[in-house]
Amino acid sequence: QLGFVREDLVMNPADRVFVGDANGVTLRLPAPDSTLDAAGENADGTFRLADGVLTSTVPLRAEEATSIVTRYLVTYDIAKDEYLLRVTTPLAADRLVVRVPETYVRNLEVVGDGVIGEPDVLQLGDSDPIPLRTAYLENAKPGDSLIVRLDGLALQTNRNPLAETPGNIIAGLVALAVVGAAAAYAIARGRSAPA
Repeated sequence: QLGFVREDLVMNPADRVFVGDANGVTLRLPAPDSTLDAAGENADGTFRLADGVLTSTVPLRAEEATSIVTRYLVTYDIAKDEYLLRVTTPLAADRLVVRVPETYVRNLEVVGDGVIGEPDVLQLGDSDPIPLRTAYLENAKPGDSLIVRLDGLALQTNRNPLAETPGNIIAGLVALAVVGAAAAYAIARGRSAPA
């Protein structure tokens, strides 16, 4: 099993808070392939996984970006030792980004549109910086996906002291997370509330 963390930065250009459709849903996020479970981190909304889509009721603040953080647990074939991660944007996005700790995979390959980005680092408190591999897709339209092949995931290939259960790699914190960030613009339809 693999765990992923996704952050969507959603811009609501309206002068009112977007509180969702008739069911209060403000964002529908297509889940990665083979998702077993998904949840959201935002305390000001609820999340529900159904039919491969994670819905959010987090209100989208007026005239500013709202961060929506979600977590996914997926299965993959250990014998193949790879996973095809698809990050799909429900809205137009300036950029989709996947960031993977270097020690998490042997290889990161973009499949389809998108490019490998410059190496990055993640700094968590006083710990050593975590080197990251990156891939990105710019100017994505609603429904566009950044697809990356993560190769060499098994613990037999990559020893990771934060994931010591044989046969499983579960990302618990951002240190082991793959983050897809979509800076998107929400179309404020449905119910709105004054800012």
